[in-house]
Amino acid sequence: MRGGRDSLGDQMQEWSLQTGSRKSTNSQENFLDGQMVRSVLCVAEKEGLLRLDFHPEEEFDLDGARPVAQWIRTFRSNDSEKELAREAVESADELFDQLMSDSDPAEEEGGQNGEIRGILRYLLALHLERKRILRPKGRIQPDGIQIYRHPKRDRDYRVESVELRMDLIREIEEQLDFVLT
Repeated sequence: MRGGRDSLGDQMQEWSLQTGSRKSTNSQENFLDGQMVRSVLCVAEKEGLLRLDFHPEEEFDLDGARPVAQWIRTFRSNDSEKELAREAVESADELFDQLMSDSDPAEEEGGQNGEIRGILRYLLALHLERKRILRPKGRIQPDGIQIYRHPKRDRDYRVESVELRMDLIREIEEQLDFVLT
């Protein structure tokens, strides 16, 4: 993280921000998975930029450091974080497979639902390629089709490259908001 200028205003100071702690800075008690944690970013005269973590109900003393920001976050153990990430990729993979398997009359007619499904397929394919679930086979064909291999399913998918239009992206966001709330 890059930080503030010195009093002369012409030199940049390098700041690094440590990751969240596994225990309270004050009491040294370990945080439990799913527990709320108060994180405080402050500037100390000798140490520079510091991140301190506390139990939300805990009183804390910054010992002369100037607070810059504070926020509440949910503590996740490394195992818990890995599990959440794995579940998210698994859900995206299942949705992609379903979108690629289902046929939709609106899509065959080229309606807006078909365009949205095409964009979702394309975005999910790119996401799953990045997560190394799908592997592209060769280059994009002249007709805009990319063939992806799903090694675990032993299956190939034909995904059409699509133009990402803002109106359709907003429509997708609205639909996802409706589904997720």
